[in-house]
Amino acid sequence: MKNFNLAFDPFITQKMMKLAIPTWMAFLSKDLLGIADMFFVSKLGPESIAAVSLCGIVLGIIFMIGHGITSGTVATVSQAVGRQDSEASKKYSTQSIIVAFFCGLLISAICIPLASDILRLVGADENVVAIGTPYLRVLAAVASIMLVIFSLETSIRGNNDANTPFKSMLTANIVNIILDPILIYGWFGFPKMGVTGSAVATLIAFLFAFSILSYSILFGKNKGRIVSRKYIKIDFEAVKKIWTIGIFSSGKMLISNIYALFFMRLVASFGTIAVAAFGIGLRLRILIFGASMGFGAAASVLTGQFIGAGQIQKAKKAIYQNVVAISVISAFLNILFFVFATQIVRIFTDNAEVLAYGTDFLRWFSFSFVFMGASIVLGNAMDGAGYTKLPMLNNILGQIIIGLPTAYYFSSTFLGIKGVWLSLVLSQVFLMFFLIFDIRRNRWYLA
Repeated sequence: MKNFNLAFDPFITQKMMKLAIPTWMAFLSKDLLGIADMFFVSKLGPESIAAVSLCGIVLGIIFMIGHGITSGTVATVSQAVGRQDSEASKKYSTQSIIVAFFCGLLISAICIPLASDILRLVGADENVVAIGTPYLRVLAAVASIMLVIFSLETSIRGNNDANTPFKSMLTANIVNIILDPILIYGWFGFPKMGVTGSAVATLIAFLFAFSILSYSILFGKNKGRIVSRKYIKIDFEAVKKIWTIGIFSSGKMLISNIYALFFMRLVASFGTIAVAAFGIGLRLRILIFGASMGFGAAASVLTGQFIGAGQIQKAKKAIYQNVVAISVISAFLNILFFVFATQIVRIFTDNAEVLAYGTDFLRWFSFSFVFMGASIVLGNAMDGAGYTKLPMLNNILGQIIIGLPTAYYFSSTFLGIKGVWLSLVLSQVFLMFFLIFDIRRNRWYLA
């Protein structure tokens, strides 16, 4: 990368690993909630798998808004920490929690009554709608808790504590794994709730995570560092700054969700078996996504802190070191997923058709890992700098203008469903190179 010093800085490496590894484990724990759900739900049949998969696309709306809030939070909080302004850090953290809570209430108000209509919109047939509607309603009811958790985690990491978010999500994952079979299958005298039981287990797990994070900032390790009573009243200037940065990150996630929606509808045109296989593959994405978000979070925090301290060269070096680290990890996972694709998919299903489709998808998908990992780290680094507008435009170019047309074109050729998988890889390749071109222009640290 132009003007990037390629020599590794031991100080940055130490800070990077201190932030990245616990955050990686936290995201892995968070996404293992989805893996556990898919594992237990998969025993109920392809329609149940499809219901959870389609609800996952819808729940992307929550994560889209959460990403915007966290992007605005990481930029404002980490830069305040970098310039050693603790009051500004607490102000922005408190305001982001307030924004997250009210955004969650709005999501609940929309998704709970319209759950069935939303599932039909994303291509679910009536059997899948009947299974997925209560699942979606339960998770929509806890949208505020989810978004506040995102805000709390980001604020705590921005203050150089990645261990507390990891502990909270590890606890949540343990709770979820214990409750999933009990509530789904009706063990120990509990009613057999099916797919809905999976949602209830996830809801309870998130409540545990929320409790641990809240205790940390009110009574524990982070008491007096993250929030302050005097900032509980809405500060419109602070909210505006968070959203000015975060709105484009939400826009970036919106583009990704629009892409995922049309992509899922295209996959659905090949039948419920293809949707089930695709859903399993996406859940397995957590191994690469978790690592990418770990090093991406480290890149965003370090970039923000170094910019706040006026140390631009260190910010550049932090980005480079995080990209190199995730590229090595992604290459290893690419080989692992390609070689053992069948064995990995067989963990979730013994349906021969789902296994065949899932193996094929996972092998194609594995070739996107390096590009996906680098893109996530670069995008998060620019979030930390508060530079979010052009990365959103890159997503439009890579996913909507290039990704979707190639998916529809390739699927109409002799490649069929393989053409859909190929287009997914190509969109990640283009997106990574667009981000590299953007970051070489040296405008990101002037945001």
